[in-house]
Amino acid sequence: MSNKATIYSFENPHIAKFMGEQKLSDCNGFAINEKPYHDTQLEYHDNWNWIMPVVNKIANIIKSGDFKHWSGYEQQELKFKQTNMLTLNQRTLYWDIVYFIEWYNINKL
Repeated sequence: MSNKATIYSFENPHIAKFMGEQKLSDCNGFAINEKPYHDTQLEYHDNWNWIMPVVNKIANIIKSGDFKHWSGYEQQELKFKQTNMLTLNQRTLYWDIVYFIEWYNINKL
């Protein structure tokens, strides 16, 4: 497994969890649309059909305004909006999503 695949197999499960996907009990993976995927098979980093529902969820979180009191909210909101408006680069969007989810998980506690 390459370093690139290792990085994604570490980050993609965090995205699946954020999306509320069901964790498989018998392996490192998730059931997505009732189909089992091992952590290394998750395609958030490489497939627009996987990443766009994540973008929509984050956009709804930002739009709700429920988290404006969190530290760094404005910076996260601006960064996410700029990424969506200024680039269609999937890798850039992927990493912005990873950083947003990390920020979200730290602050939601």
